[in-house]
Amino acid sequence: MIFDYKEMNWVSVLLSILGLAILFLSSFLLSKTKLSSWRKRKLDHISFLLYIGALRALNSNFYDILAIFLISVLIVGILSIIPSVKLFDFFVSKDHRIDEPKKELSVNIILTALMLIYVFFITLDVPFAFVGGIMVLSLGDGMGELVGRSFGKSKIIRNYSKTLEGSLAVFLGSLTALTITYYIYQISIIENFIVIFLLAIFATVLEFICKNLFDNLCIPLLISISIFALNM
Repeated sequence: MIFDYKEMNWVSVLLSILGLAILFLSSFLLSKTKLSSWRKRKLDHISFLLYIGALRALNSNFYDILAIFLISVLIVGILSIIPSVKLFDFFVSKDHRIDEPKKELSVNIILTALMLIYVFFITLDVPFAFVGGIMVLSLGDGMGELVGRSFGKSKIIRNYSKTLEGSLAVFLGSLTALTITYYIYQISIIENFIVIFLLAIFATVLEFICKNLFDNLCIPLLISISIFALNM
């Protein structure tokens, strides 16, 4: 694939940066609500991952994506070193689990970011593989925790936190995410339904066996690579 910086769409770049600003504002407003901390954290994750997926789906020019990434990092970096703002510290403090050290969360955020960059490059010629992995992590894993922690009662394995209700939500969320992804890229959903169904099951198994934040690494990586391999 050949990219030409002269064909950069600066309108798309600016709109994407504006979208990120709106995302940050929404997260700040969400933090002021009376929702439980874990629900706020999960809603943050779902919305941010949906933004990443939409960003890749709507921007096909590599230089557009690179510009968005660099400008975003610059903005976040500047806002993170301003004492009165400390944007990165705000999200670490807001999104960490009670039983998880903040330093561990910071390391996980960095590792997840590096993993997403790696997946982005290995799926450069098959962008919907990247989008599919991100969408599954957002809707599949996201719905799994929201439903599982809110309504989950049927333990699949005794003394294990995962529930049947949560796993079912992961499957349906993943199935929805993959269906949306295939639709966005105008790939026949009917002809690929078996593939979508099996990928959703695979995502459900990954979410079930991966504890804590490891699912943030495993799910998008393995789902994206699986979609990529199926379309080689």
